[in-house]
Amino acid sequence: MLDNFKQALWQNICNSGTLCTYKYLKTSLSIEAYLDILPKKLRKAMSQLRVSSHSLYVETGRYTRQRIDRSQRYCTFCNNQDIEDEFHFAN
Repeated sequence: MLDNFKQALWQNICNSGTLCTYKYLKTSLSIEAYLDILPKKLRKAMSQLRVSSHSLYVETGRYTRQRIDRSQRYCTFCNNQDIEDEFHFAN
């Protein structure tokens, strides 16, 4: 029963359009060891990035009155017309 739940959960995550970063970072359904050693503020920030609960335009653009397609949510800090997501700021 637990195995079925984990498989169904992982399938939902993989099919989600909103958990893009989570799919790349999470390899197993367990707590990550580094979360226990990080200071509380940093742990909160890391968790928010992982589950797309942040204020990058890739997320906020989908909640605007005129929903902006993901491919059009460009970075507002540079002129490269890159999508403003977690990977853009990591480079």
